[in-house]
Amino acid sequence: LQDTLKRAAERFGPGHQYRAGDIVIAAASPDEPRVESFNQNTVLAAAKYLDNGALAWMRKRKCMACHTTGTYMAERPALTPYFGSPKEEVFNKFRKGLPAKVQIGKGGGKRPVHMLIWKTLGLAQWDQHIAGKTSESTRRALRAMFAEQAGDGSWMGYQGVREIPHNTTRFELAVRAAWAASATPDWLDQVEDIALLNRVNRMMTYLRDHKP
Repeated sequence: LQDTLKRAAERFGPGHQYRAGDIVIAAASPDEPRVESFNQNTVLAAAKYLDNGALAWMRKRKCMACHTTGTYMAERPALTPYFGSPKEEVFNKFRKGLPAKVQIGKGGGKRPVHMLIWKTLGLAQWDQHIAGKTSESTRRALRAMFAEQAGDGSWMGYQGVREIPHNTTRFELAVRAAWAASATPDWLDQVEDIALLNRVNRMMTYLRDHKP
């Protein structure tokens, strides 16, 4: 354990988990100071911590990680009435790299797609809580997500890895996919593509019949 902590300190620097410019995310410590009382200021500090943490991770790591920016975009948009919109810089990162056109065929389910599912969920939450309508980016993300669906209605994550919520089970990924599909404003009611609709129904059947 000491060796691991030493290597982490050498990689990330002392006193912080990661940083980007002026943003420094402090490392967890058992003796760090506690607030004297829970109040409006502590809640605002928590919101700032979330926003800065997402920005620092994205700028430093250049990726969308399920346990940081993925979770941030899944949860933070719902807090917009209290703290304002999430960081648009993170949102713009989610919109990049989506396929221009997706054909729903008979394939799918042959490669891990957890990143795509988390990205789709983040875009859907932004549409629901901020834009108020479904964007073309989210529509493409949803089609790409269902194009990768396995035959049993689930999605494939990295095999043998159970690191929640990053790489997790087929069931958990199906739950996130269902959340994305249902969070997108009016999307489910407007699906006319029979192949796509069949995959939505396949997902619902999987979630209903799955035995943990």
